[in-house]
Order: sequence, then C-alpha cells, then structure tokens
Amino acid sequence: MKPITLESPADSPAMPAPSRTPPQTGSQQDIIDILQADLSESRVLHDLCLHLLVNQDAAGFYQRAVEAAKQLLGSDFASIQLLSQREDGSEVLQLIAQHGFSPLARERWREVRADSTTSCGAAWANKERVVIADIENSDLLRGTTDYMIFRETGIRAMQTTPLRSRGGVLLGMLSTHWRAVHEPDVKQLRLLDVLARQAADLVERAVKEEALRVSESRFRALVTSASYSVYRMNADWTSMRALDGRGFLADTLSDSEEWLNTYIHPDDQPAVLNAIEAATSSQSLFELEHRVLRADGTFGWTSSRAVPIFDTAGQLAEWFGAATDVTARKDAERALRESETRLIEADRMKDRFLATLAHELRNPLAPIRNGLQILRVSKNADQSGNVLAMLDRQVDHMVRLVDDLMEVARVTSGTLELQRERIDLADALKSALELSRPAVEAGGHALQVCFAPERLFVDGDGVRLAQVFSNLINNAAKYSPTPGLIRVALTREGNGAMVRVTDDGIGIAPVDQGRLFTLFGRLRPSTAIGDGLGVGLALAKHLVELHGGAISVESRGAGAGSAFAVSLPLATCDETSTPIRELVDACAYDRLEVMVIDDNRDAADSLGAVLSLLGREASVFYGGADALRALERRKPALVLLDIGMPEMDGFAVAREIRASGRHDDVMLVAVTGWGQAEDRARTTAAGFDDHLVKPVDIDVLEGLLRLAAGRVEAL
Repeated sequence: MKPITLESPADSPAMPAPSRTPPQTGSQQDIIDILQADLSESRVLHDLCLHLLVNQDAAGFYQRAVEAAKQLLGSDFASIQLLSQREDGSEVLQLIAQHGFSPLARERWREVRADSTTSCGAAWANKERVVIADIENSDLLRGTTDYMIFRETGIRAMQTTPLRSRGGVLLGMLSTHWRAVHEPDVKQLRLLDVLARQAADLVERAVKEEALRVSESRFRALVTSASYSVYRMNADWTSMRALDGRGFLADTLSDSEEWLNTYIHPDDQPAVLNAIEAATSSQSLFELEHRVLRADGTFGWTSSRAVPIFDTAGQLAEWFGAATDVTARKDAERALRESETRLIEADRMKDRFLATLAHELRNPLAPIRNGLQILRVSKNADQSGNVLAMLDRQVDHMVRLVDDLMEVARVTSGTLELQRERIDLADALKSALELSRPAVEAGGHALQVCFAPERLFVDGDGVRLAQVFSNLINNAAKYSPTPGLIRVALTREGNGAMVRVTDDGIGIAPVDQGRLFTLFGRLRPSTAIGDGLGVGLALAKHLVELHGGAISVESRGAGAGSAFAVSLPLATCDETSTPIRELVDACAYDRLEVMVIDDNRDAADSLGAVLSLLGREASVFYGGADALRALERRKPALVLLDIGMPEMDGFAVAREIRASGRHDDVMLVAVTGWGQAEDRARTTAAGFDDHLVKPVDIDVLEGLLRLAAGRVEAL
C-alpha cells in the first residue's frame, strides 16, 4: 500500500492520551490491566520529562527518548535523527540514537537526504508524519536498496514523526519500526506526539547549548591564540574580577579594588576614569588608549576595549574587555613625530642658512665692486695699493665661504676623508693657534696656552685637526666682547688627549646648545657676533668623530662664557709614523714650460699672470683643440687644464695627451670648480696627476712649480 500520511504535530497540538472507559462487561482483571497500562505510559512520559529537567546530558536523553518511543508504541526498533548542515552547505538527517539496527542499517542511515527512499526522507520531503504499515505494499520502497536493508534488518512496518521547535522549525525525526505489519492507532499516535514534543524541546535546547558551547570554544581559542590581555570588571568598575595578562600584564585571579593604581599610569588615571564614566552612563562600549604597567615592571601602551554584559533581567552585570599591546605602534608614532619635528627644524635652518649665505656673499661683493671702480678712475698709487689689499682680503673671505660650502657637501654626502698619519697633537694645535692669531689680535683678546708636559701622539689628519681647533679659537674670539681672555689647554686624560678652549664671552643659552653642532645651527641673531655660515661646529664635530673622538660644550648660560672640549684617542705605541712627503725645492724654473688651458679667458689670463709673477711664463690657450695642436710642437712639463670646457672638455683633452705617447712625463693638473670625491676620481681616471679647486692659492701654485721642476731635474 502507499505511505499513509497522518496529521503532523505542527498541524495538531499534542493532546494527552484519552483515559480508557472501563467496558460495561468484562472481568475486573481486564479493567486493572487497562489502568495499569495507562499508568505505565504516564510514568514513561513523566520520567522522560523529569530527565529532561534534571539532566544536561543530551546524548543520554536521546537514547532514553528512543527507548520510551519503543515502549509506548510497542515497536521493535526506534531512532532519532537531527537535521544538520554539511561543510558544503547541504542539509542531512543525522542518526544520533537508535535501538535494534543492524551494523549495515546504522551505516546506511547514518546520514539521510530529503530524496531518500525511507519514511524519514518522505516525512522531510512532505513536511508531515509518514506511516508505512507494510513495506511489501509500499511503492516508495519497492526495488530500492533501502527496501533490501529493511528486510535484512527485519523491519516490516514503520512510522516517522517530524520534530519541530515551538517556532515551527524542523529539528529532526522520531521513528519507530516493527517486525510485523503494523499501523499505530490514534492513542499511540497521540502518545507519540507528546513524546515528540518533549524530544523537540530537548533537541532545541541541546542545539542552542551546542551553538553556545561552540561559540565559547571559538572565543576561548581566539583569546588563547591572540596576544590580548582579557579582563572582567564589575558593573561599576570598582573591582577587577579577573585578568589574564598573557605575559603583557600581570595576572589577577581574584577581585581587586586596587586595579587602577596597580595597572594604570598615574598621569592617565583621570582619562581612564572619564572614559569609564561615559561608558557606564550610556552602557555602551568602553574604549581608550592609555599607558599601563607591564608585567616586566615598565610602562607601555595599550588599546583597551570593554563591552557591557547584561543578566536575564536586562540589568548590567559586568564588563568584559581585552587590552592589546600597542607600545610598538606608539613608539613608532612618537619617532615619526620627532622625525617630522626634526625635518621642520632642518628646513627652517636651511632657509636661515640660505638667507645668511646671500648676506655673507653680498658683504665682500660690495667692497670688491667699489675697489674696482676706484682702480678705474684713481691715479694715486698709494690708494691703489690699499684697494688691492682690500680686494685680496675680500676674495679670501669669499674663498672661505665657498670652501665651507664644499665641506658641507662632503659631510652630507659622506665623502669627507682623512689623510691619516702619526702626528704630535701639539703641532696641530700650534698650527691652529697660528691660523687663529689674526682673529684673536683683531678682537683685542688675551690668549693663554698650556701644553701637556709630554708629547701626545694621535693617528690623525693634522690639517683637519688644526681646522677643528682653529674653529674653536676663532669662535671664542668672535663671541667674546673686547677685551677677553681665551684659554687653550692640551692635557692627557687616561688613554686619550683633551684639548679645551675656554672663553669668558657671551656664553650659550640652553635653547641654543641643542642645535650648536648641527649644520647651519648658528646662534640666534641676537647673540651672534661676526660673520659665517654656521657650519663650523658641525664640521668640527664630524671631523672629530672621524678621528674616533668626541666634542662637547659647557656653558652656564648667557653671559657666562663657554668651554669646548675635544677628546681624541692616543695612538698605540707600536704605530709607526707616516713620513710626510716634502716638496722638491727648485731654485729656478729655467727649463720649466707651463701650459694653461681654460675657455674662460679671464681665468686663463689671470692664472698665466700669476705664473709670470712666480717667474715662469705660461702659454695660454682658450680651447682644447688649439692646445692639442700646440702640443704637437711643444713639450711642457706642467699643464693646468680646466674641465668644463665646451666642444672638448678637459677629460677628453687629458685622454688625448696621455694617448699620444709623446707626453708621458708631463704633469697634468685639473683646475676646476668641481671638488667632490667623485670629481677627483674622474680626473684620476682620465690621467690627471692632481686636482685643484678654483681659485688656486698662489702658495699651491708655487708648490706645483717646484714639483714639476723636480720631475724635470730627475729626467
């Protein structure tokens, strides 16, 4: 026969089984049996209901429900299936409790889909109860694998009742099976409805509890795997109930009313209390970044968030929060802010430097232009002599400014190099004193010098160290009102040498000391006396550090004078001194032929005139091609060659000279405005013997003539 569909629990509310009315006829024993059966059925349902209320074991209840269904309906088999979702999103009925199934049946019906050829599949598809009184007459089962398994298991009849939540949602199926042909009567079906209602309530509760358990398990896993510190606070935040610090904060396992002083930085406590007041008054999220005392005893930064937890009556019960360690981010943000501040300050100092540079360059240009005008119109020889001396001073001043700019470029590019040798530090200091004597005398200052009783040797560049010491002495003269006292002392301190330059001048305010050794870090205009670009101390610091030393300043403030100290490591005893190359002293340049090549006619002619004053006439050419043609007939000992010439630059001319094979002994010297390390490397690669930066000092030119003369004498 076809499956019989009866009313489902959703369509007909479960009703208690009707009491049996004792028949008018029959023995007293029959009446007793009927009453005992009713009592037994009521006891089964009562016990099941009691188990549902008292026990939290869902699996145990499922099995008891199966046994109860089997007892109430007098079946030989029974089972409960729950609706579950697979990973791919599809739904199946999953067997969770059964009685009497063979292993084959348990495996076959472990998971059942809606298109299954079983009573539970049909009940799922039809959304109501299905009864099959005899599988032999069922069109649903005929010829199917399920039919064969029913027969193998010994099942002849069955019913399946859907389990629905009180909201009507399908939860699963409750099935009973008989070995013989059987169709449940109305009383049995009503008992089944009562049992299904109880089972559905349990399933619904178990599903919710399982979802909660899974959610809690995931949350615990998240908390365990994350670096959060987790904490619980009471409703008004007066007590911390627990804190799992996770190594970031110290753990708290019991209520603590001292949590604020224990964990929160004193300066941040008012902000924390304000945030708590705002969160509790609105019963909304607490969120704040603040400092906390970490487990290692140091203060760090945390991002703390807490949410309110309410009880079943809707009253605020506690707060649950998590604190994240954001110390690294805060440190990075602080470093970024400090870097931005430094960049702004550097940009401001650069602007001030450019303004200072423009001013300093204009200062010598004015007297130079005036002097040239005087020379044009004046016929007074004495006046011309004074003008020439003034022009020489101003040009020297401009050369010093340009030299400072070149030094700045070398420092910022990291190409400043030392010519190291073993030197007596006293010699470098004496050179500095000689260089600074004009500035000291011009200021009317007294100079007090004290040398160490022993010779102090360092592995260093004597010229650069003299530059450092001279800068300090010049600054003392510049920033000391006339007359002043400048004290210079060289002493030994442990394994190092110390040079101190002390003055009784204007002193250095604390606001200026922080930037004193930075590029362009001049004193404020209100305290500056004299000229300069404000790069001297920065260069001095860089040079001292290249020597492995340190430079420092002490000043009690404005008007209290200053004391600069340079410390340098002494050379070890096994270091040998480096011989200093001496210039060849030639008495005359009679056999010396010199050639000047420069496209700038003024520069070429003036250099030729200076050479003439030194006793050597030079051949002057204004282009590389003309010079190369002349070299076919001449054999100069010294060629002074500009680099940046049009058509054929100095590099090309030098390569042609070297490639000719006729001038292997000629001394090639680059005379150019380019003076960086890479410029010198290019001239060396092109075959130059030396590299001079314009303008060339007359003493340097005289030294070149001596060198060239020495090479001629050696041939």
